[in-house]
Amino acid sequence: MGLLRRGNNRIGATWQRTTHEGEAATKELMRAIEAGDADDLRARARQGELAYWRLLFEQPAFWVYQFQQLEGDLTACADKQRATRLCDQGRAFVSHNNVDGLRNVVRELWRLMPTEAVEEAKRGYQSGIVKTGH
Repeated sequence: MGLLRRGNNRIGATWQRTTHEGEAATKELMRAIEAGDADDLRARARQGELAYWRLLFEQPAFWVYQFQQLEGDLTACADKQRATRLCDQGRAFVSHNNVDGLRNVVRELWRLMPTEAVEEAKRGYQSGIVKTGH
């Protein structure tokens, strides 16, 4: 089974698990809004952001997307030879459906990239906005 197909199966399981958390967080958020508590609202917004990233990081499709984005533009990498070797490993991990290996490759590639480039790639996942060319 491919990483993307396995990821689609995982989305349903993750969604069910996080739905309960999301419903509870929504109730807490509504209480903070009604109370007008700005500090609590900021804390709730941060919790929501952390839950979003936790959900994404569990999805194999996220890691495949990140790898494809990074592999497509290695110009900003601090060590291009290492990045090329990591991309070779990443392609092998994708072909063998090894999401843990791919996750490690992506994290290593992130370490070779400027912080701004990494954040841009993360924000681009499922945003509908795809950056092409430079």
